[in-house]
Amino acid sequence: MEKLSAAKIISLLSADAMRYFFPGYSAMESDFHEIRFRIHDSGKVAHRAEITHDYLSEDKAAPAAPAAESECDLDPKTKAMLDEIEAIKVKYGITIEELEAVLSYRVKLSHLRITHHKEIILDDFDHREVKMDALTKSIFLLYLKHPEGIRYKELCDHRSELEEIYLSISGRSDMDSIRKSIDDLTDPITSNSINEKVSRAKKAFREVVDVRIARFYYIDGRQGAAKRIALDRSLVIWE
Repeated sequence: MEKLSAAKIISLLSADAMRYFFPGYSAMESDFHEIRFRIHDSGKVAHRAEITHDYLSEDKAAPAAPAAESECDLDPKTKAMLDEIEAIKVKYGITIEELEAVLSYRVKLSHLRITHHKEIILDDFDHREVKMDALTKSIFLLYLKHPEGIRYKELCDHRSELEEIYLSISGRSDMDSIRKSIDDLTDPITSNSINEKVSRAKKAFREVVDVRIARFYYIDGRQGAAKRIALDRSLVIWE
């Protein structure tokens, strides 16, 4: 019988991994609930005991769990942190949700602050900045301003707004080049630009926090349906 406590889990993860998987976690606030596992000699889990901490009982409606995806585009530091959690899963047979239970932790979302300079800051996660290129940031901010969502085929209706956002971020003055970039973004039929930018925005959040949290912040939606950002807009601060 092996016992995993909050202290044990924290000792298994590097500081970077803790910030990535459990941003905003404070050991001082933890109840230090424990979860016990009966381990075979081989190290595999034979039985999981009941998790008594109701760690997601008050969770509000959330976006559907994301489909499995390749990690090949994430940066080496992010990959290393994902490898840490995978090693724990292999050794103890414990899922990320069970780790949350061990830590008496539930997914907590951060306020998202957009500064005067259009920096994207996760205020409650050590004020971490989510960095994007100007065009990717422009499409992200457009969707952030439209909680109802926008279908790709309707982006042309938001062309003027998108151009205004891009001008405020890029500092470029070459209007022909700017218009060409906007043309590509708002024409999903002949250009793949919008898919590329949405993918980059997703990757930018994935490199700052785990997908369990990141999925509330990036643009997502079913094919053909309106894409949207799931984050409650009461958590968004515009300077």
